[in-house]
Amino acid sequence: MKIGDDIEIKYLNEHSMIVGLEPFEFPFEAQMMLMPFLTLGLIMAILLYLRIRKTLSLYNYGVVKSAELIAMNVQRGLPITGIGQGAKVHYQYETTTGMKVLGKSFTNDHSLLNGMKQGDMINIFVSEIDESKSCLIPKMISYGIIGKYKLTARETINSNPPLQILWE
Repeated sequence: MKIGDDIEIKYLNEHSMIVGLEPFEFPFEAQMMLMPFLTLGLIMAILLYLRIRKTLSLYNYGVVKSAELIAMNVQRGLPITGIGQGAKVHYQYETTTGMKVLGKSFTNDHSLLNGMKQGDMINIFVSEIDESKSCLIPKMISYGIIGKYKLTARETINSNPPLQILWE
């Protein structure tokens, strides 16, 4: 068959078919070659969710509290890409019962390293159910980019009871 040749088309109800030409079917082998990649992607997505589930819960239901900065340890990432580069932030906060709890959180916000020193106050999320679970508030939330209102250190330190992030 060449360009410009006449072709014969058969019609049956609303279907049509070119005479002498087999209908095209996507090869089953090509679909099966994609399956390992899709399976690997699904497994990686599940592992990622399981890893960040606790932090997501704190972002949604955590209470904002202030904590005293104890130490920051820089972590180097992979040599060329820098994946995993950031800092472990160690802090101390007080629970509603008055007990002091040490917490640590990982951040890739390097502005903390320059602007903060031991003894400074930082904002953290603390779980209402289990006050031993906490995480550092990301800069996007603390500056009001995510959430309904902008938080400042003054609001969280002076508010009684502590403010709670409200999500839209």
